[in-house]
Amino acid sequence: MIDALNEVEDSDELDIERIRRIECKTNDFPELVGKGLEFFVSSETKTFFRRFNLSTAFLYTDPLDWPENEEFKNELETVKKLKVVNDTAERAVKLIEDYNPCLTKNEEQKQFILQVVSDYRRCFPNAKKETLTQPL
Repeated sequence: MIDALNEVEDSDELDIERIRRIECKTNDFPELVGKGLEFFVSSETKTFFRRFNLSTAFLYTDPLDWPENEEFKNELETVKKLKVVNDTAERAVKLIEDYNPCLTKNEEQKQFILQVVSDYRRCFPNAKKETLTQPL
């Protein structure tokens, strides 16, 4: 994990898989769930620590010792207090608000779109790991 954090950011051969956002299809979820934390860590992860002014010193100690490490405890409390924003949901709401006048011209099409959304919500009632890994 530390090696991934310390990768040279301006190297000639950037690991595109680590830098870009992870995009996957529903049938990829079981594979991603099986990945360890180190799979999701890269030199870009440092941005999170810098953005919230968090120390990374505890990362250089054994992870088994983290629960007793005061620095880790302090940073963990800071992270727990962060408000998580569902950016995807907010964008979807904005999208429907912006395009609703266009969609309402054809009521049948609008109803079809709403039905697709309803079916999706039925298949994925929440974003819990158990829900996403269940076969369709």
